[in-house]
Amino acid sequence: MKLKEIHIKRFRGIEDQIIRDIDNTLVLIGKNNAGKSAFLTAIRTFFGDYTP
Repeated sequence: MKLKEIHIKRFRGIEDQIIRDIDNTLVLIGKNNAGKSAFLTAIRTFFGDYTP
């Protein structure tokens, strides 16, 4: 399966985030408390691998 777009709205500290045109690699870079882990948890929750 390949993701083409991710849209996260009102999940933990993420108000509204859209990432489009995802190619073969996605790298998350940011300062502490920027929401990197929340982003990954939102994806895991969507696929049923995690229950918040």
